[in-house]
Amino acid sequence: MSIKLRSWGIGAVGLIVLLVGFQIMFDAEDFLKTKVSSKKVEMLDSVIIGYDKSNKAWEIKANYIWGGANKYLFRVEELDYGRLFDPDGDVLLDEIKAYGVKVNSQTKTIVATNNITARFIKKGDASTANAITIRSKALKYYGFSKKTYLNDNVILQTGSTKVMTDEAVLDNETSIVTINPPFWIHAKGYTASANRMVIDINKDTSKLNGNVSILRKANRRTRDEREDRFSRLSTRLMTDALIHKRLADEDVMIFLSGNIDIRQPDKTLKGGAGKYQRSLKRFVLTQNVSLESDDLRWLFRNKRLAKLKNKKMRAAIGDPVKVTADKMVFLLDKSHLTLEGHIVIKQKTKTVRCDKLIFDDNKGEILLIGSVYIQMDDDDTIRSEYVRIDLPNEEVYFESQSEIEIEI
Repeated sequence: MSIKLRSWGIGAVGLIVLLVGFQIMFDAEDFLKTKVSSKKVEMLDSVIIGYDKSNKAWEIKANYIWGGANKYLFRVEELDYGRLFDPDGDVLLDEIKAYGVKVNSQTKTIVATNNITARFIKKGDASTANAITIRSKALKYYGFSKKTYLNDNVILQTGSTKVMTDEAVLDNETSIVTINPPFWIHAKGYTASANRMVIDINKDTSKLNGNVSILRKANRRTRDEREDRFSRLSTRLMTDALIHKRLADEDVMIFLSGNIDIRQPDKTLKGGAGKYQRSLKRFVLTQNVSLESDDLRWLFRNKRLAKLKNKKMRAAIGDPVKVTADKMVFLLDKSHLTLEGHIVIKQKTKTVRCDKLIFDDNKGEILLIGSVYIQMDDDDTIRSEYVRIDLPNEEVYFESQSEIEIEI
């Protein structure tokens, strides 16, 4: 059995009815107290569909639906299946199951009070892959405001990532979910928090704003030596804003902006803007980039360090270092590092300046390019447009026009 409820233009009389209904629309508690004292109608194995401007707005299906004296109120003890739609009539919230449901077809209000489960649907994509599932104690849908409120012990989950909060608000017109604190994000090996979280379902985008903090636990079980150099240590990332964008083929882009501070026990990396692409394992950091590290051993493979005999090179790799630049590009799986713009490298015994630096652990070379200036603590200096450090052969090559000054 199906009952279709359509919205018509509201005249003066309808406006009065609308004003009277405001209290019900905005106060779920009063709505729940509305009595359905005596059964006037019972519907078995039925569907009720609500419309807005000729498009579906909501749909509920249950084995047993009943109503009382108020012809606009329906009661469902156990909701088998429900859906909410966006203004275009596309499914937005699907597979809704709940207990203790009340429907007011006049004010276009749905309230569920226990064991809510559902999942968000991306526009034009009903697949379950990467879908966000929902659990909460209460759900309130208001047709007039086109908003859905999830309350009490709310859990949004996709894959292994869970967002836990007291309230999440879905704007049915924009397909955007807003989560205000307190909330917590838990993923495999990660925890995160921020002042605010916004999820754009149709754009596959999540944004964290204000005091963003992400903690990744140390992982000593990685199979890749390069990855192990980073994952074996705990990492804390702090920034003003973070955007997580899901791309095609399970790829992910992460954008960071404002006061980026990435810390491990032995190193600190800072900048103003950054982005990371998972498929490329490529991290780009710009705007006043700085790196402070206890040493540079984490850049090199263990075999490379074991073969290195040159004492000065070993000392340079083992000494504390501070690096500043305009831009840093790091390929994590290849140990390939590029620095660009106003580069300054300071260690105990030397200062290096240049326009561009390329470190390639696979090739075993370091290139210094453009206005290279090296000053040692004994006042020896080197000026060149190009310097190549050959790590396997432990040799340094200079451009033919280089200027070298040695203090005697």
